[in-house]
Amino acid sequence: ADMVVFSPKVGSKLVGKVHKMGRDYVGMLVLGVFNATVPLKSIPKQDASRVKLNSVVRFKVERLKFADDLLTIVGSMKDEDCGVV
Repeated sequence: ADMVVFSPKVGSKLVGKVHKMGRDYVGMLVLGVFNATVPLKSIPKQDASRVKLNSVVRFKVERLKFADDLLTIVGSMKDEDCGVV
């Protein structure tokens, strides 16, 4: 059997592809599999207009949320090396 080990750490940087845009968050997939969300309050104003569906975004992991056996990565784009790639 094949197995994938994915162990993101708070403070690490990840890249995701935007697949959903809500009123107050951007949803994306990391590695095409893992859910991540960046609240709009965690996106600098100058970057907010550049984030669109299918954008590739670099973000910093702020926390890991587990609910109903699912992992959601919550991030921020406020670090200087984060944003639309």
